[in-house]
Amino acid sequence: MNNAPDATNTIRLRNYQERAVNALFDYFHKHRGHPLVGMPTGSGKSLVIGDFIRRALSAYPQTRILALTHVKELVDQNAAALLKLWTTAPVGICSAGLRRFETQFPIVFAGVGSVMNRADELGHRDLVLIDEAHMVSPKETTQYQRLILALTAVNPNVKVVGFSATLFRMGQGMLTDGGLFTDVAFDLTSREEFNALLDDGWLAPLTPKQTATQIDTDPVKITLGEFNQKQLQKATDREAITSAAVEELCREGHDRKRWLIFAAGIDHSDHVAETLCAAGVDAVSLHTGPTSAPRDETINAFRAGELRAIVNNGILTTGFDCAEIDLIGMLRPT
Repeated sequence: MNNAPDATNTIRLRNYQERAVNALFDYFHKHRGHPLVGMPTGSGKSLVIGDFIRRALSAYPQTRILALTHVKELVDQNAAALLKLWTTAPVGICSAGLRRFETQFPIVFAGVGSVMNRADELGHRDLVLIDEAHMVSPKETTQYQRLILALTAVNPNVKVVGFSATLFRMGQGMLTDGGLFTDVAFDLTSREEFNALLDDGWLAPLTPKQTATQIDTDPVKITLGEFNQKQLQKATDREAITSAAVEELCREGHDRKRWLIFAAGIDHSDHVAETLCAAGVDAVSLHTGPTSAPRDETINAFRAGELRAIVNNGILTTGFDCAEIDLIGMLRPT
């Protein structure tokens, strides 16, 4: 089978995206470790992943690649980015959430939970690419580590590349401190590089607003740097706080078209969405509980401009790509 990329690519990468891809090839020409690529949210990691795959198979047509992440939206998004760059790519998807289990293709985009026990089906893999690499724990009993160990048993020379907007993990420090990853091949996450992306117009500047509504988090316990989830929702999910917060959102966002709001829990998400609807804002609540709106239909409607606001808890937290979002409501203290 000829895996050479076709000539239908009409997308031109931004200069820093090309630099990121080049940096990975330079790294592997000189080193034998497992490198990281740090790129801020919104800078286009999906296209960097896609172009690295395209160029890898162009140079080495027999290469077999597994691209991993932890949520189905990113699996779908990253596979779509590759197909924009290479329309005839030999790509499969393995994701329970997407109801696809294609493990035999030279390129497989997968959810880690869906392939953790499918190493035998995946067979020989030369490269494992991990999006949101800060999710990879250094503990050997975790999903990523167990899968990589199984793939290494098939190919001891398999290389792992991590992509993330943050090269730091709570409880570990830098991702290169005693974990899977050994080096940083490319990094745009410093303040200077981030500001350069803003200055060049590649990232949209955020305009933070100091809220009039304050939440008392003093009674909420903190464990390993995070608020206790149950206690946080109890402190946050109060009618007076929700009403005041929604009033502020409506005042500040009266001219905004796409609102993404983060809530402190499932009940809180439902209550915020209900209060927004009562205020005349078309909003739904998205979470993992039984009262959630349908996930795929809601996201599609939001992207299409048919829905103004999504209130979510634990769903659209990493890697959600919707450039039209022009208001973010943080109703969850961190």
